[in-house]
Amino acid sequence: MLVLSLKKNFITNSYATGNIQGDSKVGGLVGYGEDDSSITDSNSYSTVSGNTKVGAVVGEYWHYGTDLELNNVGVLDTNLPMVGYYYN
Repeated sequence: MLVLSLKKNFITNSYATGNIQGDSKVGGLVGYGEDDSSITDSNSYSTVSGNTKVGAVVGEYWHYGTDLELNNVGVLDTNLPMVGYYYN
């Protein structure tokens, strides 16, 4: 995981590798994100596993007014949703 918590910020031109395991809020790049965040030109070359709120890119995201922007984001594990849990 590249970032544990992302709030009103951005990630660009980044990548993460390895085996990411956890219980909840587990993501290939971000564990937990909030309003007004974006991820651009980034990749997760990780295998991601957990019990709840598991996503290939973001484990959990809370939307308070501005959607999460995912632009040109690639993932290794296509069996997972991009965002494990999206609260709107």
